Amino acid sequence: WFGNHLLPVDAAVADRWGRLLAEAARPLPAVDSLLAATALHHDLRLVTRNGKDFEFPGLVVVNPWII
Repeated sequence: WFGNHLLPVDAAVADRWGRLLAEAARPLPAVDSLLAATALHHDLRLVTRNGKDFEFPGLVVVNPWII
C-alpha cells in the first residue's frame, strides 16, 4: 500500500546523512538522523511530536500535537 510513497535512502541521502553525523556535536541515533537527512535532501517538513531529537539546521519540524 505504501510502496509508491516511500523515499529511498540513496547515495544523495546517505551523503547528507554523513554530513549530519560529521557536523553533530553529539552522537545521533541512526534512525532519527536518517529521517532528518531524507527530509532535508527532499526539502520536506518532518512531522513528529518528538521535535527535540530533530534539531538540525534547515530542518522544519512540525508537531501535530501542538495547537
